[in-house]
Amino acid sequence: MHRKVIFSFDNPYQIHVAAKFYRHLDTLNAMEKLNSEPVLGTGFYKGEVEPNVMLGYDDFFNHLCKSEYLQHQESVLVIEPDNTTSNLCYNGYLLYLRDGHSESLGRYKEVTFYEAMTRYDGWTKQNDKYFACEAGFVGRVNVSMSPMSPEERQRSLYRSQVNGRKANGN
Repeated sequence: MHRKVIFSFDNPYQIHVAAKFYRHLDTLNAMEKLNSEPVLGTGFYKGEVEPNVMLGYDDFFNHLCKSEYLQHQESVLVIEPDNTTSNLCYNGYLLYLRDGHSESLGRYKEVTFYEAMTRYDGWTKQNDKYFACEAGFVGRVNVSMSPMSPEERQRSLYRSQVNGRKANGN
């Protein structure tokens, strides 16, 4: 795997905006302007659950970084192979789009649904698998003390998203 970028886009819950964005991606792909296939997913970052896309690093910067769809995005998650080890490992870092500085997030690895929902403050779901970076690990959760099951937490996160959009008039 080469370097990839995982990102969301502005106003992903507005149907017209989302349709335009996905149509734009589909057109780039159909015209064979992309060297990587876009992969749709879902992510959780800063308390928000949003749709996301994983795309090759070069494709992202050549076709989307400066587009109208990303004007209000603070940062993107970049994942890249770690060539310092013989194992197939990936590192993640946040790349801030305004000034280009980055923040290492440690190893990017597959986690279980339960771990994503209870032990990480940021995660992404791609191809029915959950992934998180080590820097997002918030510690072991005592399940017997947890007021919500992972499924309840996911429903709660979804409800907070829906209620937040209603409060913002979206």
